[in-house]
Amino acid sequence: MAAQAQVNTSVLSQTGNAQSAIVVQGGSGQNSTITQIGESQTATVSHSVQSNTATITQANSATGNIASVVQSGTANTATLTQVNGSISNTATLGQTGNSNFGTIAQGFSSYTNTAGITQAGNSNTATVTQQNGAISNTATVGQTGNLNVGTISQQFGPMTNIAGITQAGNSNTATVTQESGATSNTATIGQNGNLNVGKVFQQLGSVTNTAGIAQAGNSNTATVTQQNGATSNTATVGQTGNLNVGTIFQPQGANTNTAAITQAGNSNTATVTQGSTASDNRAIIGQNGDLNVGTISQQFSSFTSTAGITQAGNSNTATVTQESGATSNTATVGQSGNLNVGKVSQQFSSFTNTAGITQAGNSNTATVTQQSGATSNTATVGQTGNLNTGTILQQNSPVNNLAGITQAGNSNTATVTQQNGAISNTATVGQTGDLNLATVAQQSTSSTNTAGISQNGQSNTATATQRQGASNNTTSITQRNNQNRATTLQQNSSDFNKAVITQRDLRNTATINQTDGSQSNSATVGQSGQDNTAIVNQANNSTSNVAGITQSGNGNTGDITQQFTTETSQAFITQAGTSGTATINQSNFLTGAKAYINQGANGTGNVAVITQEGSGSFGTLSGINSATINQNLSSTGSSNSATVVQGFGTGANTALVSQEDGQNVTKLDQRGIGTNQAVISQQGVGNGVYGLGGVGTFATQVSTAGDPNVLTVSQQAGGGVANTALVGQNGAGNVTTIIQTGIMP
Repeated sequence: MAAQAQVNTSVLSQTGNAQSAIVVQGGSGQNSTITQIGESQTATVSHSVQSNTATITQANSATGNIASVVQSGTANTATLTQVNGSISNTATLGQTGNSNFGTIAQGFSSYTNTAGITQAGNSNTATVTQQNGAISNTATVGQTGNLNVGTISQQFGPMTNIAGITQAGNSNTATVTQESGATSNTATIGQNGNLNVGKVFQQLGSVTNTAGIAQAGNSNTATVTQQNGATSNTATVGQTGNLNVGTIFQPQGANTNTAAITQAGNSNTATVTQGSTASDNRAIIGQNGDLNVGTISQQFSSFTSTAGITQAGNSNTATVTQESGATSNTATVGQSGNLNVGKVSQQFSSFTNTAGITQAGNSNTATVTQQSGATSNTATVGQTGNLNTGTILQQNSPVNNLAGITQAGNSNTATVTQQNGAISNTATVGQTGDLNLATVAQQSTSSTNTAGISQNGQSNTATATQRQGASNNTTSITQRNNQNRATTLQQNSSDFNKAVITQRDLRNTATINQTDGSQSNSATVGQSGQDNTAIVNQANNSTSNVAGITQSGNGNTGDITQQFTTETSQAFITQAGTSGTATINQSNFLTGAKAYINQGANGTGNVAVITQEGSGSFGTLSGINSATINQNLSSTGSSNSATVVQGFGTGANTALVSQEDGQNVTKLDQRGIGTNQAVISQQGVGNGVYGLGGVGTFATQVSTAGDPNVLTVSQQAGGGVANTALVGQNGAGNVTTIIQTGIMP
């Protein structure tokens, strides 16, 4: 049947199978209504003027029906309905013009239906509904023009459905809904223009669904939701333009889901959420432009999930959160540009997680947090550029964690904290450039931890702290170039720790503190260059500690202090060069301590001082303290000074001093409980042995228990200007031997 008229109203009703209805209206203000009940029906409406209205209804177990409406004009309205057990139906609607409205409804146990709406013009609205057990349906909406709105709904147990909306124009809005047990559905939205909004909802037990949104233009907004037990779903958002916002939401027991957002433009915002016992999920954000913000959250007992954010541009912000029992997760952030901020949080009983942040640019900030029972986690930060800040926090009983920060640039700051019961953790910091600051803290009952800092540049500062019950820890600091400062702090009942500092070039400072009940610790400082300073402090109930300083170059200063119940501790200072100063102070409850200073070949103007004094171990007389000083063991070098002070309650003391060439001075004062022994050997001219007051005072040996003292002085001038030895002894059965060769002045 066919009907044609102008400014007409057409109403057709057909009951039966294989019926056909065609309405063609060429005029304005027309209305067409077709109703078909049965199978294999065909209904077609064609409008070619403005203000037309077309309605097609195919119902009641409709199978194999075809409904088609074509409208060319303005303000047309078309409604196509295929319902009540419709199977293999096809509905198409084409509108060309402004302010068109198109609706297709296929519902109530609909199967293998196809619905398509195309609109070319401004302010069009298109809606497709396939619902109530919809299976293998296809719905498409295509709109070209401004202010279009496209909506597709496939819901209530939909399976293997396909929905697609494309919009070319400004201010478009597109929404696809596949929900309520949706399975193996596909939803796509493509928008080309400004101010577009695209949303896809696949939720309520959705499985193996795919959602994709692509937007090319400015100020676009894209939202994908796959939630409520969503499994094996894939969601992608691609945006090209400025001020885009992309959000993907896959929460509440979501498993093996994949979410990806890519944005090319300025001021983009991307957010991905996968949470609530989520496992094996993958989330990726890629942003190329300025002022981007990317956030990924995989949380609440998430397992073996992966999150990655890459940003190329200025002022980017990236945040990844995997927390609350997170296990075997991986999080990466890569930023290329200026003023980037990257943060990764893996916390609350997190296990075997990996977090990595890389930044190439200026003024970057990177923070990784793994805490609250974190175990076997790995955190790395790599920064290339100026004014970077890298921070890693692993705390609250962390075990077997690895933290590493590398920075290449100026004014970088790196901080690694592993604390509160930390065990078997490793922290490393590597910095290249000037004015860098590196800090590693392993503390609060931490044990078997390793801290390493390496800096290559000038005016850098490195600090490693292992304290508060720390034991069996190792620190190593290496610095190259000038005016660097290195500090290691191991204290508060810290035992069996090892600290090593190595510095090269000029005016560097190294300090190691092992104090407050620290036992069986070792401290080693190695410096090469001039005007360097090394300080080692082992004090306050520190027992069986070993300290060593090695310096090569001129004008270096080495200072070792071991005091307050310093038992069986050893101190060694070796200096090669001129105008060096070496000082060892071992005191207070001193027993069995050893001090050794070697200022080697060709040294001139060096100063060596060893002080060993204090009461014996808890009032006993046990232990023999020894002091050894060697200067100029080559016959070239002069004007060195060696001072040994042993006394005030110490046990039997031993002092050995060797000096070669000329104009050297040895100052000796021994006041021990028991027999003091001193051997002084000077070769060259103009040497002297005196008391602490210098020339004109007497080297002194006093045994407070009245035991014999033994002093041997050998001065060999080889025929040159005579040497001087002034000696005083107080005790019983003292022995003094002085051998001098040379010519009296």
